[in-house]
Amino acid sequence: MKLIISSLLFVVAVVLTAGLYLVVRKGEGKKSDLKKLYILPSLIAKRVQQLGDYLLMRFGSKPESATDQPAAPAA
Repeated sequence: MKLIISSLLFVVAVVLTAGLYLVVRKGEGKKSDLKKLYILPSLIAKRVQQLGDYLLMRFGSKPESATDQPAAPAA
């Protein structure tokens, strides 16, 4: 329970700090900061997808044609 409450308090503190920062920030700087914040979720999703692709390539199962076993002779 303490972990949940402390996590929520941390999120609230980050949101309040970011909100105050954007209120104090000048007009053009605020627009560029908001653009960066809007792009951030897609960048995170892209990196997670790249990590998943890498892990699949590294540790995933290989198709039979890619293994080093010789092919069965045709009858």
